[in-house]
Amino acid sequence: MMKPSALLAVLLLPVLLASCRSAGRVKSESACPGETFYATVLSTRKHQLSGSNPVVGVFRSSDGGATWTHIGWEQGRAFAAMAPYGGCGDTLFIASGNGLMRTLDGGRFVRITTGWQITEVQDVTINPARRSQVFAATPYGLFRSGDLGESWTAASEGLPSRFVASVRVDRTAPARVFAGTEAGLFVSDDSGAAWEATPVVGPVRSIRQSPSDASRWVVGLQDGGVALSADGGRIWTSGTGAVADLTIYEAEFHPSDPDVLYAGGWQTGVLRSDDFGRTWRRTGTGLTELSVHSLAVSRARPGLVLAGSMGGGLYRSADAGESWQPVAPEVFEASQVWDLYVEGEQ
Repeated sequence: MMKPSALLAVLLLPVLLASCRSAGRVKSESACPGETFYATVLSTRKHQLSGSNPVVGVFRSSDGGATWTHIGWEQGRAFAAMAPYGGCGDTLFIASGNGLMRTLDGGRFVRITTGWQITEVQDVTINPARRSQVFAATPYGLFRSGDLGESWTAASEGLPSRFVASVRVDRTAPARVFAGTEAGLFVSDDSGAAWEATPVVGPVRSIRQSPSDASRWVVGLQDGGVALSADGGRIWTSGTGAVADLTIYEAEFHPSDPDVLYAGGWQTGVLRSDDFGRTWRRTGTGLTELSVHSLAVSRARPGLVLAGSMGGGLYRSADAGESWQPVAPEVFEASQVWDLYVEGEQ
């Protein structure tokens, strides 16, 4: 006779499976009421040993970055955030010093999905075609989950450097993954089971695919500006234009024009290219903190760009970078805005 505990497990199995499947589903993009931005604040220069300190962690804005609401994790460092493609804010992953966190209810309840061996998560990405497949980039290697973070396996076999700072999945080829490491950019065509080197060498800081032209990629480099590909990542051009000798923390595409790029880095301000990286110019006035670590470009409002600084807070431009204004200084005063993410970006 079957034990009561075993019988209960059998009876509950369909419920558990349905729960797992529903956790992997997200609302359709058409159901989203508007555009949502997220900002992860790593630290603040206003920190003091006694008394109250400014809140860090993850913030959300639903009005184009004009006002922000803190949604959690003020106790630890937050490096990056990403939601499943087409979601509406219910499911969100947060890369933090304590591991990779996940919320399924818009931030009301957040839990760490990774174990003690996966910490200092630098970046997170979700496969646009396989919405339960998540990758976490850490200084100790790349990790992969196939069940929306419920379990994790190592995906670093063949990477000469375990320090992975950025990771992205090709939305046109679900098994094709790019990993940015201290040794350069690597590509896998089997979801991280094996890796091959690309011509892009040196520490990689960010990887982005154009929203409007999936064949175009841009990579931000610690030493050497940006690397660019116009053929899906097979041929790369590095060190182009005025950014050739700069440290670029992040580069972002214009959502509808693949020729337009924005880039930010160490003492660069926000740079803009209108010819796919051949030439660059520094954008307009008002950006008083020139070390820019994060960028986000609106899909819903042409010309709306956000820039997160390395210790001077958050800035906003409504005219494609021609002018900048500080945003919510009472929230972001002297803060390091490590990552900016607009929902739907991959």
